[in-house]
Amino acid sequence: MDINSIEAGSRLLASTLHEIRTPIQTIISSAELLEATSLNTEQTEYTRQIELSANALLQLANDVLDFTKMQTSSFKLECIPYDAATLTERVVDTVCMEAFKKGLEVITDIDPALPSSIMGDPVRIQQVILNLVKNAVKFTEKGFILVRVSVNKAKALFEIIDSGIGIPKEKQNLVFNEFYQIDSSTARRSYGTGLGLAICHNLVKMMGGTIGVLQNPSGGSNFWFSVPFESAEITQTDEQKTPSLKDNIFVIESSALARKALARKLSVLTQGMVVCAKNCSEAEHILSEAKYNDVKFSTALSVLPESDEESALLANNLSCSPHLRNAEFLLMVPEGTNETRSIPGIRGFFSGVIRKPIKREQLKNILSHENSMQIHTAQEQFGSQPFPKIAKGLVILIAEDHPVNRKLLQTFVERFGAEIFLAEDGIEAVEQTERHPEIDMIFMDILMPRKNGLDATVEIRKKGYRGIIVACTANNDPSIFDSYKEIGINDILIKPFKKDQIQQTIEKWNSLLTFQDKNDILSLVSVYNMASKLWDVVDFMDTTGNDPELSVSVMDEYMDQTRSILVKLKEEVAKQYPDFQTIELYLHTLKGSSMSVSANKFSSYSQKMQKSISEKNMVEFEATRTEFALDFLRLTDIVEKWKSSL
Repeated sequence: MDINSIEAGSRLLASTLHEIRTPIQTIISSAELLEATSLNTEQTEYTRQIELSANALLQLANDVLDFTKMQTSSFKLECIPYDAATLTERVVDTVCMEAFKKGLEVITDIDPALPSSIMGDPVRIQQVILNLVKNAVKFTEKGFILVRVSVNKAKALFEIIDSGIGIPKEKQNLVFNEFYQIDSSTARRSYGTGLGLAICHNLVKMMGGTIGVLQNPSGGSNFWFSVPFESAEITQTDEQKTPSLKDNIFVIESSALARKALARKLSVLTQGMVVCAKNCSEAEHILSEAKYNDVKFSTALSVLPESDEESALLANNLSCSPHLRNAEFLLMVPEGTNETRSIPGIRGFFSGVIRKPIKREQLKNILSHENSMQIHTAQEQFGSQPFPKIAKGLVILIAEDHPVNRKLLQTFVERFGAEIFLAEDGIEAVEQTERHPEIDMIFMDILMPRKNGLDATVEIRKKGYRGIIVACTANNDPSIFDSYKEIGINDILIKPFKKDQIQQTIEKWNSLLTFQDKNDILSLVSVYNMASKLWDVVDFMDTTGNDPELSVSVMDEYMDQTRSILVKLKEEVAKQYPDFQTIELYLHTLKGSSMSVSANKFSSYSQKMQKSISEKNMVEFEATRTEFALDFLRLTDIVEKWKSSL
């Protein structure tokens, strides 16, 4: 089959999947809205099963689409800075509830040597981690799931280790084959195409990495993948690297793996002692040792003992210990559990809770007392969750032909506080914007009868509408957004969209929508669209707290510094004997300052030039320097237009 036939089939499949995703979107969105109401435990479980099944269907559709795209030229990888540690923790968070319901221990163990920002494709890294962690949950009935990230030279190694059914050695070479299923009975129970691991294999290979599976010596599997990376972080000073806290911390954790991972996280945050015990008895024994005679602990983290008797022992004995008498006791519990089991005296003993799997930022906030960790009630865990009024004062038009989807999107946006107008097709959307010039934002479905969303957008812009237009589509091919922006669309919302996606979209544009004059909004949006490939203006403005004066001052300084460095670079490389150490220093400065102002394209250029210099490849260096200079001229024009729009 030739490439044209494959790509035609891919387009047909994408169109078909759009129709499949529409009812899936209805199910997921309805379940999310239902969860936001007051439900009892039984109703919550039914809703959870509906949502799990709908998301499984969506995953099947996405797997097929991704696999098909990989057979064509339409599949592209990004190379942008991202925080691999935070990304890993967030991915694990999305599936930990299902693991906890099976009684599994979920642990993240991240090497402190991992740079805080590395270059790569975060979406695809996330996709691989998520697939492997989901498989671990699916095939593990008891024990643990450990997600470990470590650094080996210029490679990041991700390991997902479980205590599940394991994979026979003779079948380990087959698991990454297309449509292969190690356990067909489990696959039938859990939904699966046999494409997930094949997609992971292809993605890792495209990123220049390797993937494999090992037998876990204690039973289960160790799926791993390793990808090369280049650090994108600004070098920290010794003062920044050294923990500012000097607290001594005591940990009671029954799981040896969890103890080790937690101790590693804590050791990065404090210069004080981190002492661990597996239970209350061992804690008392350790504290009786002479070397701890004069040690006082400011914080104690503990899991809830298995029996009520041990819990009482914990509360009575440890709180009287001279080492722990003034310590703040925090309870470590799995996300979504009722942590105290109504044991008398326990609720008053613990001053707060920390949810597993424990993240670095949680610990940092607790130890620096930046975040109150109050014990949550059952109602807070399972009851209705209020919608933040992030859209209060905004007027939003929803243009969507599907009546159920229109109702769902209307409900979400209204609960965020917006005033709503509705349109059932593109013609009505045009009429509504003419009739109601106060409309701030439009959620525009792309495929609608009578007049589609793209044609409606063109007409609305021609008639002078200057607000925000967000395209709603099931097509997740990033290349389509460039064509959307050319006709006046500002953002894209991929179906099936969820509450969090809608919230993030409204929050993203809300600071602009506070402008009284829509001429100001469109001018600034125009700059955002122009800058999108060179400079993330939204992220930069968020960094400066949307303070126009501060934003202009910082950007002016960056532009002046960059101009000066470009001149110096040109002069240095023109010398008969260039000083490569000086060039490296200039490039290091450029990379760091570009990241600071969210000019990630220029940070990538700087990193590429650093590599060329280290390899003494002056031809590649000059080519990249020329690209940098040309794009910097474009950025200069963009920045001037941005400043005039503020």
